[in-house]
Amino acid sequence: MTGRVAPMTAVLLRCDATTGGGLGHLARCVALAQALRTHGVHDIHLSGAVTTELGERMLEPAGLQRHGPIDDPEQLIALAEDVGAGVLHIDHYGPFPGLREAGRARGIVTSTAVDDDFGKRPADVIVDGSPRALVRFDPLYATSSVALGPKNLVMREGLGSARTLREVRPRPHVLVMMGGTDAGGHGPRIASSMAAIPAVGRVGLVADGVAAASPDFQVVARNPDLRSLLEDWDVVVTGAGTTVWELAALQVPMVVVGLVENQRDHYGTLVGSGLAVGLGFLPDGSPLAIHEVAAAMADPLSLTRMAERARGLVDGRGARRVVRTWSEERISRSRVGLRVRPASERDVGRLYAWRNDPATRAASRSQEPVGWSDHVVWFAGAREATDRRVLVVESDGEPIATTRFDRRDADEWEFSITLAPEARGRGWAKAVVAESVAEFRSRSSSTALLLADVRTSNDASNAVFQSLGWRPGTPGAGWMRWSLSGSEVREDPT
Repeated sequence: MTGRVAPMTAVLLRCDATTGGGLGHLARCVALAQALRTHGVHDIHLSGAVTTELGERMLEPAGLQRHGPIDDPEQLIALAEDVGAGVLHIDHYGPFPGLREAGRARGIVTSTAVDDDFGKRPADVIVDGSPRALVRFDPLYATSSVALGPKNLVMREGLGSARTLREVRPRPHVLVMMGGTDAGGHGPRIASSMAAIPAVGRVGLVADGVAAASPDFQVVARNPDLRSLLEDWDVVVTGAGTTVWELAALQVPMVVVGLVENQRDHYGTLVGSGLAVGLGFLPDGSPLAIHEVAAAMADPLSLTRMAERARGLVDGRGARRVVRTWSEERISRSRVGLRVRPASERDVGRLYAWRNDPATRAASRSQEPVGWSDHVVWFAGAREATDRRVLVVESDGEPIATTRFDRRDADEWEFSITLAPEARGRGWAKAVVAESVAEFRSRSSSTALLLADVRTSNDASNAVFQSLGWRPGTPGAGWMRWSLSGSEVREDPT
């Protein structure tokens, strides 16, 4: 189907939970299901292979309708259509080629979860909660709506309200938790290493029972309820997977170990920022950094403060933000014709790409490329500012331009426009300017004097402002200044 998009009343999630692949993908999908119910969506489906006992226990309260694993994108989109899902979200490292095109042909918004460089694919929405996403631009951000950075880390409900921060006892109780499966079998060795540290009190290992038993540590049964599991433990030693962000939300001091390549970013961020103690990154052949861990265990106050800092990175509401992004994307794609809306967080990537496009820079006063991290900070501030309005213009749900109004005086604003590269040469500029001005006047100031500076060599843009009744000033230094007072009536762009 093409054309108008139905409301988001059902969602299809695609992930696996296996011994080799771990449980992080499933944990995030369960968190999204919880957030969807808060959003009023209760018809939630899961396509995937769940082959671990803990995975099944995580699914029991989730109430998802189960389907077998599907890796063919056309078949997956067909399943989404069959169950009436308005959104298909994939938390899986498979390629799924042609996913976005197949979804758009049937009016289904596609979404993908990214871990470092894993899971990247074109989709309507890209979800990457890693801190790295805010400092390293990916070309996929330019053509997608995005949910980026730690505020969009997806974790299960109930972790946003952290446990009361307690001081680490003088001889910390240490729990070793190598993910939901410990596929590499590292747990017993690491637990024995922790028990050999004089400053450590009791040591536990989350494992499946007698096979892991040792006089060095006690075996702790796996439990999907993380709060309950951690009740009597001061410090957790864990693989640098999805669980680290849940531990951060709960203000639990962490010792992290990199187990597989897709944990490199998490490991580097936590250790490099002083949010966790690093035990080593095993894919690099690193020896266990026992001396560094021993020094940390001997300083309980530093462990407590480290947990406080880690808690500042996350708030536990990332899943709800992702669901809101899906909803905004559905609303956009349901609209027919030209629509002007305020820029939202999901636009940060496309506006960055448009701003740094060579043709845009050539027409701007500042022609130097903007850095991604600088743009992220600027964009967050611009959306909150009272003296700036950033708008996005869509045609049939597809973003084609951004316009901006910057206050220069009490009732004087400077106007600027940037067309998406793919929208140029299609006659959009006149309508974009007219509709943006109308939106600004209806919501911000009906009387403001608007000013726009255009290069004198830019004949096409100067013609647009002239045709809409803007008044030319005296050209100077290669620029023409146009003005439009609140009393002047714009020409109908149609």
